[in-house]
Amino acid sequence: MLRRRHKKSRRGCLTCRQRHVKCDERRPVCLLCTMSHRECIYAPLDPDTITSPASQASPSEFDHPQLQVQEHIKSPNNGLFHTPSVQNDSACGTRPSPDISSFVHSTSSLNPSQQLSPIHHTQPNQPGFTEIDAELNFNHMELIIHLLTDHDVFSLSLGDPAFSTDPGLSIGLKKGLEFPYLLYQCLAFSSLHLAFVPSDKSNIYRHQAASLQTRALSLFNSMGTEVDESNCVGVLLFSSILGLHLLTDTLAERTSGSLDAFVEKYVQCIEIHRGVYSIAIAAWPYLMKSDLEPVISSSSSFTSRTPTGDDCQLLSKLIESAACLGEEDKEACRRMIRYLQIGFDAVSTELEQGYRHYMIYTWLMLAPPKFTDLLTAKTPEAFVLLAYYAILLHYGRHLWQVGDAGLYIIRIIIEYLGPEWQTWLDFPRKRIMQESLDGLVRDSHAFLETVQH
Repeated sequence: MLRRRHKKSRRGCLTCRQRHVKCDERRPVCLLCTMSHRECIYAPLDPDTITSPASQASPSEFDHPQLQVQEHIKSPNNGLFHTPSVQNDSACGTRPSPDISSFVHSTSSLNPSQQLSPIHHTQPNQPGFTEIDAELNFNHMELIIHLLTDHDVFSLSLGDPAFSTDPGLSIGLKKGLEFPYLLYQCLAFSSLHLAFVPSDKSNIYRHQAASLQTRALSLFNSMGTEVDESNCVGVLLFSSILGLHLLTDTLAERTSGSLDAFVEKYVQCIEIHRGVYSIAIAAWPYLMKSDLEPVISSSSSFTSRTPTGDDCQLLSKLIESAACLGEEDKEACRRMIRYLQIGFDAVSTELEQGYRHYMIYTWLMLAPPKFTDLLTAKTPEAFVLLAYYAILLHYGRHLWQVGDAGLYIIRIIIEYLGPEWQTWLDFPRKRIMQESLDGLVRDSHAFLETVQH
């Protein structure tokens, strides 16, 4: 099968080139090597030609999402928020937080007169904070009110249905006063939600979301924060909401219409979500004594469930019979299949509340590095797993963060793999078609009931 050539980085590290992934060219360690626990090696360059990627872009150029990570963070291979083996609190110590500096994807191009001013927030006793240009304005107040009054903003829950309402959301907002980067990210996500609500201000809200997220990342990185008992809740909430923001942007991406482009963004998103899990593990003893303990314990209970359904039976057969996959590759796929089945079980058993669609978000955090390697290498079996994930997305198509992403992903996978993979793709294709028909029937019944009353 002919494959599209990958657009290589001109000055990328040798590790990314060998993996055929796009390097962000950050030195001394690039983003993907840091987040995927790989040694980052650069070839020697002519000193006259060396330029910093960050210095080549103006502050307003955020069309290519990039992140920095100053410190190496090892990603555990067990499930999300599973209790790690920690003998005492001192074993945790402090942990450098990821320097996620400029991951912004702005889809709007506004005139300077349309740009919204940042919030005025001064922290004189904390290093890295500087006076910000404008005072708190009504645009920002609108976003806070929207967070408090529209429970749909966090409809794809961050670990517990209670997070979308009090007391969960109140924890985030109160901590936002203590950690401004968290408050900015909350406002950015509120603005992103408003951008998805049809109105003549959608582009303005989208640009505002990117601007606020940029400020959040700038403040976060300027702090040089280490994760400890005093800030673990703020750092984890910030990283989690940022991850949800990035997932929403990734699932909404349609510009190229190609599987290669989507997988590149999706793999980057997985790498960042894995960093969120690393933060949780680093601060586990502290988090279990914090206000987030109920959320984290509930998440642990969910991801530790024993799968009961048989939705992934054919998928498991494919992986076990794949001669091109090594044992480590197969084990990574088995892990992802297990969590897919937990997600399918939740869809069929938790019809109203709970964790019905939580695996849409969690699946990215749970992905081991070997699985992202398979996606990056364009391994067909990994794409079939992604097609099954598209089923979960389609079940959650009513969520504003998801929309028609499931339909889009299954379509581009079928087009890419071709007819020789039809046998393995029939199940996700038919399941998505059936769910679409069932949805039309449900909508028709609901409409008739409304008319009759």
